[in-house]
Amino acid sequence: MKKILAILSDETKYAERLSDYCNKKKSFMFTAVPFESIEACAEFNGKHDIEVLLADSKYLENDAFGRQLSDIRAARVIGLDSGISFEKAFADAEQSSYLHVGKYQPADMLIREVMAGCDGMDVFTANTNIGRPVRVIGVYSPVSRCGKTSFALTLSRMLSKKRKTLYLSLEEFSCLGILSGERYEMTLSDAIYHMRQGTLTAERLYSMIHTLCGVEYLPPMRCAEDRNAVSGEDYVRLINEIIRNSLYEAIVIDMERFSDEASEIAEICNVIYMPVLDDVMNKMRTESFIQYLINSDRTNIADKTVKINTPKPDSTAQGTAYLDALLYGSMGDLIRELGEV
Repeated sequence: MKKILAILSDETKYAERLSDYCNKKKSFMFTAVPFESIEACAEFNGKHDIEVLLADSKYLENDAFGRQLSDIRAARVIGLDSGISFEKAFADAEQSSYLHVGKYQPADMLIREVMAGCDGMDVFTANTNIGRPVRVIGVYSPVSRCGKTSFALTLSRMLSKKRKTLYLSLEEFSCLGILSGERYEMTLSDAIYHMRQGTLTAERLYSMIHTLCGVEYLPPMRCAEDRNAVSGEDYVRLINEIIRNSLYEAIVIDMERFSDEASEIAEICNVIYMPVLDDVMNKMRTESFIQYLINSDRTNIADKTVKINTPKPDSTAQGTAYLDALLYGSMGDLIRELGEV
C-alpha cells in the first residue's frame, strides 16, 4: 500500500495540481492528498497515517500554527518555502528541525528534493520488479557520427508512451545537460558510489531522476575522467539495482566504449541496436566488429545485435525542437518498423 503525502497549502489550486502531478507518476511512492487547512489535515490524520507532511513554511514558523500542527502525526515534515534554492534548503536544514524546499519550481524538481529529504525512510516497497519483465535495450556502434544518440533518445521517448522507461547515457560527453538546461546535483557517478556503498535506496535513486520531453533519465557523469574508475561490471550491478528497486519496465542504454563497458552490459541486454552507415569504410568497420565478437566466443552478443541504417535528421532545428523533429520524422518511422513500440 502506498504511503500518504499530505500537501498543506492555503493556495488550494497549487496543492491540488501538485497532488495530481504526484499521483500520475507511477514511480512516486506516495499517494498525495491536498489540504487547505490544518483542521482538515488533522481530521484526515485521525483516520489515516501520514508519512510525509509538505506544508507552507508559514505553518512551521508561526508558533500559533505550530501548536495546531502538533496534532498532526507525520514521520517527516518538509516546508514549502518561496524563493529558496536547493543549496540553501539543505544549509538551513542544519539549523532547523525541518527541511525546506522551493515552493515555486518545476514539479519534477520539487519532487526530487522531497525524495532527497526522505532518504533513509522506509517508504518504498522493495523488490517491486520481482516477476515483472524488464526489457534492457543496448545501443552501440563501432561507427562514429551514425545517429546513435539521436536513435537512443527517440527510442526512449517512444517507449515512454507505453511503458515506464529509463534512459542511461554512458557517453564521455553527453548532450543532456545542454538540452535540458539543468544543473545536476546528483549524477551517474553518485548512483554508482551509493551502489558500491550499499546505500542506493529507491528513495535515493528516484531523487536523482530527471525528465526531458517525457524521457526519464539518470544524469550522466560530470567528468569524463570518472568513467575510468567504473567497470562494465559496475554498470551491470547498477542496472540490476535499478531493476530491483524501481518500477521501470524498459531501460535504454546509450553506450560508447565496447572494451570493459559495452561488452559486459551487452550480456544482460535483450537486444543491441547498432546504427551503421552505408559507406564502404564503415561497412568494413562494422563487419570487423561482428567478426571480433565471433572470434572471441561472443556469438550470443552477435546474435542479438540488430544493424539499423539510421536516417539523416529531417530538420536543422535546435534543442528540444530537434528531438521533436526526430520523433515525428523518419527516425520515429524507423523505430516503429522495429516493433519496439
